[in-house]
Amino acid sequence: MVFVLLFPPLSACADDPWSRNPFRFKMEPGKAEKKVAVKKRDAISGLTTIFIRGNIKVAVINGREYSEGDVLGKTIITNITLNSVTVKENGKIKIYRLK
Repeated sequence: MVFVLLFPPLSACADDPWSRNPFRFKMEPGKAEKKVAVKKRDAISGLTTIFIRGNIKVAVINGREYSEGDVLGKTIITNITLNSVTVKENGKIKIYRLK
């Protein structure tokens, strides 16, 4: 048994609202896309959790675990407390607090 499906050409369905591709957008002539400035995120802006048990201090940043002395790009984690992480980046010290 063989089934043959026949579809009308796409040009025949151009006016049918149900036949348009929702992932394809038409740009109107003369209109350019707006460029949006993307704010550069700090390497440590994804701080979500801090664990401290005895001598073990762990900060979860962007889903990964880091300890004191670990490096994220050009950022060095210098201290982890119950509610903050202190880092040194380009010679400057920054403190990030849990929200």
